[in-house]
Amino acid sequence: MSGEPPAVGRSARERRAHATHFYSGTDVLRNIPDIRDAATLEEFERFAVSTASKFRAPLEAFTYQAFKGLHRELFEDVYRWAGQIRDYSTGRGSAPFCLPEFIDDNMERIFAQLAANAVLKDLTADAFAEHAAELINEINAVHPFIEGNGRVSREFLRDLAEHAGHPLDLSRFERDTWYAAAARGFEAADNAPMRKCIRRALIAG
Repeated sequence: MSGEPPAVGRSARERRAHATHFYSGTDVLRNIPDIRDAATLEEFERFAVSTASKFRAPLEAFTYQAFKGLHRELFEDVYRWAGQIRDYSTGRGSAPFCLPEFIDDNMERIFAQLAANAVLKDLTADAFAEHAAELINEINAVHPFIEGNGRVSREFLRDLAEHAGHPLDLSRFERDTWYAAAARGFEAADNAPMRKCIRRALIAG
């Protein structure tokens, strides 16, 4: 959608890939309903994702494949590439997210670690928030999708928290607070703001 950051060392192939995702001369992502206005697309996307979120079944597995499947389920009415990883370089300002050729390896590593940590079960609320913050910030640093990284991470986190015995209320996440915490985690490798954000969203414990 709008606000696409400047190219971060894109190869010629990546520049071509990037161009295919946007309407010519705009920063509006090509989308299934063919909406060309950024604000209208944002409104439609918000409605579509919210609707998909309300009616989807909770995750039964917490794997990389399940994570991609969740993104597909949330965004399949908006983008044809829903559930597919990003194919060009991007970043926050001049700081790059994971290069596209390394996304799969890094995400597999992150989810292997999650499995090794028993998908964060049998932890105190404080310990869950600490480990979950590290997980979310690592996923954010990879930034596997063109759009919707924060939203799919929050939906995944809600299911993970429920499974781990620490139900979480997504409405307790303030948009600006979440994005500030994610930015701090990415730019300064500081998990504390995200840990506090998650801890406040836990319903009990």
